[in-house]
Amino acid sequence: MDRPLIAAAGNALEVAAAMEVLEGGAGHPRLRRLTEVLGGEVLALGGLASSVEEGMAKIAAALDDGRACERFCAMVAAQGGPADFDVGWRRQLPRAEVVVPVPAPRDGIAGMVDGQALGMVVVGLGGGRRREGDGIDPRVGLSDLVAPGTRLDAGAPLAMVHAADLAAAERAVTAVLAAHAAARPAAEAPAPLLRGRVA
Repeated sequence: MDRPLIAAAGNALEVAAAMEVLEGGAGHPRLRRLTEVLGGEVLALGGLASSVEEGMAKIAAALDDGRACERFCAMVAAQGGPADFDVGWRRQLPRAEVVVPVPAPRDGIAGMVDGQALGMVVVGLGGGRRREGDGIDPRVGLSDLVAPGTRLDAGAPLAMVHAADLAAAERAVTAVLAAHAAARPAAEAPAPLLRGRVA
């Protein structure tokens, strides 16, 4: 994986992206494409489609007409979640108290940031566990992550930090800047989303 599937990392932020795909939105094309391909494989393996391509078409149709979102929201309700998650998820997902940008320190081109480094920023915000038994804050994370190869002016946001308080946000901004400072130059052409198929 040379870049995230979506431009966000963190529990509620990632659920929001998944919901946007389930609603048929085009805002996360890499996630949508992977969903179609993997779903197509599952349908073909299960005998519910005659080929992966037919399975992909079925998945795309279910995303576009709302059936995928309807089914997911029924599962949420069956597990004790809100019965109206399909219409209320935008207001029901928790939001961080503090949202601040990470300003690019200079003009330039965004490089290939280590995904593990960004993941550790989310952990540092409380969005992941360092030890068994640690709590998780679903509100926190990173959004609007700039894609490798993007030309930026100084001060333009590299990402948005979602934090519980200003001190945590400031630590996260420093960590994201460090991750960008250590980034490898962006490849001329990004690696393909799917490198191959094992069957």
